[in-house]
Amino acid sequence: MFAGRIDELRTIDRCLIQTKHANPQHFLVAGERGIGKSSILLCETFVARGMIETNDSSRKLNFITLEISLSERDDYYNVLKKIATELKRRVDAENKLRAFTMTALDYLSRIEAGGVRFNRNPGSAEPEDIFNRLQDDLVRVLTSLENHDGMLLLVDEADKAPAEASLGAICKLVTEELTRRQCDRLCIGLAGLPSLLDTLKASHESSVRLFQTMNLKPLDDDECEQVIETGMKEATEKMAFLLLLPPTRGPRFANYLRDTRIFYKNLRILHLRKIMIM
Repeated sequence: MFAGRIDELRTIDRCLIQTKHANPQHFLVAGERGIGKSSILLCETFVARGMIETNDSSRKLNFITLEISLSERDDYYNVLKKIATELKRRVDAENKLRAFTMTALDYLSRIEAGGVRFNRNPGSAEPEDIFNRLQDDLVRVLTSLENHDGMLLLVDEADKAPAEASLGAICKLVTEELTRRQCDRLCIGLAGLPSLLDTLKASHESSVRLFQTMNLKPLDDDECEQVIETGMKEATEKMAFLLLLPPTRGPRFANYLRDTRIFYKNLRILHLRKIMIM
């Protein structure tokens, strides 16, 4: 149930469809906490995997999806490691891709197993070697996707990573390298607080121009009412079904159903009163 977010969902659908046809488009969902950024990413994950249809048509897509979430502790090295780990996990889940060895993650594992300390900053030799290996892994997988439309990389909580993590530079350089190698079937989606735009610029000035930016605003009164009405309708339908079941749960269950109906009714009345007062 997405009230007031249909335009954003359609925009992301178009990004995926363009990526499917080797014209990759990337998106960025910005907004305050709790406004629905992660829910939009989750919905589009289902669309990309073909679990639900796109908003504008009955077509279904078939993307491999990589999903990571960042934190304040993530540096450049950790961001690369998270992407490489998720790529390995998704490749292992695909029967026809299991034979691939992910060189970036293999390289990371050997370094960590040996207890070797190295410079984790962007531009130094070791992380750049990991970055190059990750690009090679992405190219190998993308060129082998015979039965898939492409790959979707989703980065949630992207604003939490500091500028030193160089997320903007990673996105910019990866997309440029894939274009150079004619592997144009990767779509990148970021979600985070509005400050994410400044964080991306700090690591690569032009990285923001990669993305179609959608700034989420709070739902207006009509959209809030739509959410309540839809929730009441679904709750009523579920309760109607439960009332058809044999009465094996006793009077407490009947009281629960009654109280739930009253709650939704009162919620709607309170919201309508708010609109009238305004």
